[in-house]
Amino acid sequence: MVLNVALAFLFVHFLGYANFFRQGTVSLFSLQGTGNIVVVGLPLGFALSQIVQFFLLFALLKRKLGDINLPEIKDSFEKVILATFLMALFVYFVIYFLSGVFLQLVAGGVAAVLVYILITYFLKSPELKTVKHSLLKQFKGQ
Repeated sequence: MVLNVALAFLFVHFLGYANFFRQGTVSLFSLQGTGNIVVVGLPLGFALSQIVQFFLLFALLKRKLGDINLPEIKDSFEKVILATFLMALFVYFVIYFLSGVFLQLVAGGVAAVLVYILITYFLKSPELKTVKHSLLKQFKGQ
């Protein structure tokens, strides 16, 4: 959390005046014509701190558990990333052709869930089976 706050302050500071970092950020995120881009430093700091925290937590988990099956984790990660990318692409096209924020929200949400489940099913993702068994166990337990 301290890293998150520190990085947010750092990015806000560097985006507060004209410099190479500000110009690069404006160019990278197509922020030309945007008034005050200082606020972009907050999500940048948050995202970077989350990446650092992921690696720290992964190292601690590996130290605690010892041997971690990295190829299996890599395989699952690749399936999740592919399914997420395809889902986002599909949802983008669904909401592009709809008008009205509420309709876009509902149709996009339903499409996202259905497409993600369908893609993970075809990719034979073990996480889908885990979620299915967990839901079935939870509803049978009541």
